Formats: sequence, structure tokens, C-alpha cells
Amino acid sequence: MTRKILSVFPSHSIHRVISIMKKNKVSRIVVISESNPVGIITARDIMPITNFAEGNDGKGTKEGLFGIGHVILAKDIMKKPLTIRDNLDLTDAAKLMTEKNFSGIPVVDFNSHIAGIITKTDIVKAISTAE
Repeated sequence: MTRKILSVFPSHSIHRVISIMKKNKVSRIVVISESNPVGIITARDIMPITNFAEGNDGKGTKEGLFGIGHVILAKDIMKKPLTIRDNLDLTDAAKLMTEKNFSGIPVVDFNSHIAGIITKTDIVKAISTAE
């Protein structure tokens, strides 16, 4: 799993979410409250907002997205996250991701606090370095 978790709070703006995702070149961000994952936002979740702000003709302005991005909050578009416990192994995570067609799942500890996130990339790296 990746221990560096990029996260936002439910009250953060979508503008902030997009900025963090773009700056860090990631396609998902975990929404947390009191160290617990309460939601997840993916690039796919943000697409309808950016398309709307840009207009149907694709000639929208950055100002349009900027304005909308400050009105819509993370809690408005986040999905309830499916999580996996940190004591399970890689195959459990891979099976769950395959069954649910997810490309990333937050990892939680015994107290349901966020411990990391496991992605398809993490699984590929683990397999490719296994001996």
C-alpha cells in the first residue's frame, strides 16, 4: 500500500480537490473526518463538473470552473468508500478490487483510521518485485 495518503475534508471545495489531484498526478483522493475515511473522489467523479463548467461546446473558461469549484464541496460528490483492513494480504485486496471494479481502496487499521491506500499500481509493483 501507499502510506502517503492524499486527503481532503468533506468541507473542502472541489477546486481544492482538483488542485491536489493535478499537482500530485493522482486519479483519486480520500475524504477523511477525524482520521477516518468517509468518502473517496475519483477523476471520473469530477468529469461531469468540469464538463459542465467548460460548457457543451468545450469553450468554457477557467473562471467558470473556478467559480463552480468553490461552491461544490467534497461531501457533495464523494462516494462512500469501500475499505480494507491493514492485516489482510495482497490477494484479498486484489480480489476485492476485481469484484467491485475499483482501482484503489483506502486501507484502515484496527480503529478504522486511515493507514494508506492500495491501488492497482501498488499491486503490480508488489508482484513485479516478489521473488
